[in-house]
This record gives sequence, C-alpha cells and structure tokens, in this order.
Amino acid sequence: MREYFVSVTVMISLCVAFFALSFRGRRDISLKMAFGILITYAVLTPLSNFLIFDGELPKIEQPSLDFSEDYVDVCEKAFTEGVRRLISERYGLAYEDVSVAVFGFSFESMRADRISVVLSGRASLADRHAIEEYVTGEGLGRCEVEIRIG
Repeated sequence: MREYFVSVTVMISLCVAFFALSFRGRRDISLKMAFGILITYAVLTPLSNFLIFDGELPKIEQPSLDFSEDYVDVCEKAFTEGVRRLISERYGLAYEDVSVAVFGFSFESMRADRISVVLSGRASLADRHAIEEYVTGEGLGRCEVEIRIG
C-alpha cells in the first residue's frame, strides 16, 4: 500500500513539473487533459486489484491458545476477587467479611469446579443458601458457603 501512495505521488509531481516547464498557449488545455487522464489512470489501476474479488479469501491461521501459567494465575485471582466483590455488593456485606477460594478453575470457560465462600463478622448473618444458589445459578461454579464465628 505504501508503494502505491509513493508511485501516485511521484506521478503527480512529474506531471506538475512537466506542466510548469511546458509552453503556454493553445496546448495548455490539451496538456491539462492529458495529465488528468494520466493521473486518473495511475490512481485507478492499483485500486482495481482491490476491487476485483475472485471468490477466495486469504486463510488466516488461528493462534493457539497456549497460555502461560502466569496468565492463568492472574486470571484465577481476578475471578476470585470478582466473585468476592459480586457477593459483597449483591448482599450488602462488608468486603473484608467475605472470603472466597476457587478450586478447579478453567481459563477457557471462566468458571470453577468449586467455589468456597467463608462469611465472617456481620456477614455471617447473611442467608448462606441464597448465596450458594445465586453463585451456582450464575454458572460460575458449584458454591459452598461456610460461616466462621469468632
């Protein structure tokens, strides 16, 4: 694409230079017409390659989803914090009173086999069955809620 713009710029520059050095008079209109046709041809010829479609699209290979362990760990930590924030905001619980642990996290499906939630402090008074049903129902993983007193 860069070569296209360079060639068009050079063509226009040459036409302008030749037109400036040419004789004035009766040929002025015919020179303008000739240079206009030449520049139009130079601009439209490469564009025809873009416009002609032969029915085949280039094949783009999909990159493999081979994630390093660091990415998976960061994602698992973000997932855990997201579940913790979701529970504390939805049920009006203090963030520090909710603890979440994730087991069997799957990066591809963004869910866990088991999510363990521990409620402490004032959060221990929340309806643990409602929290279990909500988290499990959202498709995040099977949720188990424990209450820590003291």
